[in-house]
Amino acid sequence: MSDFYRSTASSMRPRVFSLAFLSVDRRLYFDSEMLKLEQTLDAKVFGVTDEKRAEILALPDRPDEVVILYDNLQRSTETRLLKQLRLLDPSETLYHRHFLAARLAHDEIGPCASDLVWRHALKEMDGNLHWFADSDDDDDENLSDESIKLKMRNIVRNWPFMMPNLDASSKGFNVSHKFLRLVQVLMTFKSYGDSFRGIIFGEITAIEFPFALTRCSAPESYRPRSG
Repeated sequence: MSDFYRSTASSMRPRVFSLAFLSVDRRLYFDSEMLKLEQTLDAKVFGVTDEKRAEILALPDRPDEVVILYDNLQRSTETRLLKQLRLLDPSETLYHRHFLAARLAHDEIGPCASDLVWRHALKEMDGNLHWFADSDDDDDENLSDESIKLKMRNIVRNWPFMMPNLDASSKGFNVSHKFLRLVQVLMTFKSYGDSFRGIIFGEITAIEFPFALTRCSAPESYRPRSG
């Protein structure tokens, strides 16, 4: 259409008359898609009034759906931090909710987010310790729950947390390919600056971490906001 039809003078463009037959159980609905087809083909559908076309044009644009593919393979199921914490609490009962959230974050967002779940929980871990916990003298073979909580808190407090590494070719790549694709999609809207608004739908509470990670990994000139 662009190379041959529209480049030709209007008086020289061919006229085409087309008939479409529908079965008795089908009706023709003139909607935004049909109007777009008219505009693309420089055509007119007979029987449709200009008022109907104006009504459709007044409607807000419908969002376009684009499927973004990503690799769902994971290099490992646990981070070093999670393994160390599980050695102290093999049944994962003392901080069951955080163990669950860390695994969900790992599967959806990657190992970096999995570790950040524990850093986010550090304040709660501090609040769960009694005032005498720092002087606990239990031996390693007979640790009380308070002693285990203390050791877990200390591991998390002293852990060298890493920032997101979005370089998939790097040895230190620590986000899921799914999250990487999310950041790449967000970066396509960089030109919108602070006027950009977006909504991310997720099935788990750990989905808040893409925003935190994106704020760390995106350039200073473009930091998506969660609110």
